[in-house]
Amino acid sequence: MTVVVFGCGPMNCEPEFSVLAPGARTWQIVQTVVNGLVLAEVKAPRVIVCALDSQPRPHGSRPLRFSIPSEFPTGEGPSPSVSIDYVPLPIEDFKVAGTGGFEGGPAPDEPIHAVVATGSVQPWATAAEFAAVRKAPLWVDVFGDPLAEIQSRAELYPDQKAENDSLYWHSVKLMLRALLRGDRFSSLSSRQRFSVIGQLGVAGRLNRLTKGYEFVYSIPYGVFESTAPPLPASVEHPYFTVMWCGSFNTWMDVETLALGLVRAWREYRRLRIRIVGGRCANYNDRSFDQFIELVRKEGATQMIEVLDWQPLGALQKLYAECDIGLSIDRPTYEALLGSRTRFLHFLLAGKPVISTAITELAEELAEAGALLPFRAGDADDLARAVLEAAHSRTQLAERAEALRKYVFERFNGRVVGAPLMEWLAAPTWAPDKSADDHSLDSANPLTSYWSHVLAQAP
Repeated sequence: MTVVVFGCGPMNCEPEFSVLAPGARTWQIVQTVVNGLVLAEVKAPRVIVCALDSQPRPHGSRPLRFSIPSEFPTGEGPSPSVSIDYVPLPIEDFKVAGTGGFEGGPAPDEPIHAVVATGSVQPWATAAEFAAVRKAPLWVDVFGDPLAEIQSRAELYPDQKAENDSLYWHSVKLMLRALLRGDRFSSLSSRQRFSVIGQLGVAGRLNRLTKGYEFVYSIPYGVFESTAPPLPASVEHPYFTVMWCGSFNTWMDVETLALGLVRAWREYRRLRIRIVGGRCANYNDRSFDQFIELVRKEGATQMIEVLDWQPLGALQKLYAECDIGLSIDRPTYEALLGSRTRFLHFLLAGKPVISTAITELAEELAEAGALLPFRAGDADDLARAVLEAAHSRTQLAERAEALRKYVFERFNGRVVGAPLMEWLAAPTWAPDKSADDHSLDSANPLTSYWSHVLAQAP
């Protein structure tokens, strides 16, 4: 039985590379697929992962093979592992993979049990095309809202109207292909679940045939205990170190971040800010450069340490050397609908997080005491949160095991991914697809309209 997953790389199984949020989500979904097939007692399961990934590798784009342990024991023996064929492809090759075949992929006559899409809009669209060609049911994991993301970028780049409009229309076209082809969907938050339902309505999928059909499930970011990195040993260091890990993305509030940290540092000179990541190359260089310039103007460059992007394998040591994580949002629809995978990575390392509480995940973590919130747009309140944490350094360190345990209990991949695992036991087509060729009703004015638009679009 073969399942093909389209997503993004590098994934967490390649510690020699930096792993971004789409790759981490793909890793979560791949593990969910593995556990779902084992739970369904599928004999000789085959999982193929086709990943959009421009990272150069010594072997080029040749398929890799590795095993993922299941967390469900079978019979009297230990939990089995499932072999994965991993095919990383650059963008042009990845697009072609949707036509039905690619090196390392399924044979032309190989039956496809199901197709699963995740990561970003291009994998969703490529998976939709592949599922149509290979006549397989499709689950689309809508990992964040790409249109809200582009809206936040347009706010930062009002001088790039043509580029923003092009990005928006490009994403709409790719997303529509997935909305018209998908049989089940998942979102990153319960808020986003309602957004996806609305998008399905605009696409024409909320019709008389899908009445009462559970189209969309919420699958928050989750981790599997069997593949999670160990809790790093604490390391003595002379400063109170606050760590930013990830991109300076379009949804963040640069001015509040810079001014709040500078104000905290002026009161507590043993404060250090470690930045791992930073620029979003070819997408958003402006936010990081603006942050560095603001800190320089304030005469506080000695408070920051910039490490650029680091391979996943190096992060454990960096987590061990920090005291607390840091994130910041400004009020955007991207934050309202989305999430922050970096929060769980800090908590797994036993580190709480200082952040605004705009995302659904941030609100939940604040209520659980795993996140120290501050008011959006308020630099003084950020400084307060940092100083309170600095003066509670010993108490924060004592919570490491409890924070890690909380993640495994609340965001366990086996639990949050249950809807996808259950579907994989017997993948079904959406009820508005015909029984013979699994196409949509040509009399549906909305699905027919959008299909025509896509057929005519460049």
